[in-house]
Amino acid sequence: MTQRVKMADGVELAVDVHGEGAPVLLVHGLGFTRKKWTAQVDALVAAGCRVLTFDLRGFGDSQLPDHPYTIETLAEDIETIRQATGFQDFHLVGHSLGGMVALQYAL
Repeated sequence: MTQRVKMADGVELAVDVHGEGAPVLLVHGLGFTRKKWTAQVDALVAAGCRVLTFDLRGFGDSQLPDHPYTIETLAEDIETIRQATGFQDFHLVGHSLGGMVALQYAL
């Protein structure tokens, strides 16, 4: 079931959490949505993982803000989502733009 998580600036992002077990957070690339990860989510859930996917700002079911934002903002979004969903230590995977966001989050 999709939930909406509100960021500090009021933008709401669409978030899905599937399964139970070791937490994995997936960040999609430019031009995609959280649904791009369907095959990986299915495989990870079958392997015993709890998987979180979300739509970046302006993608899929997430709101597009009316103000500029940066890679740092997108990394801050990951932290807000992590806190809202109760994820603690987790594996972070990013594709394309999502990889850049994941690296910024790690920094």
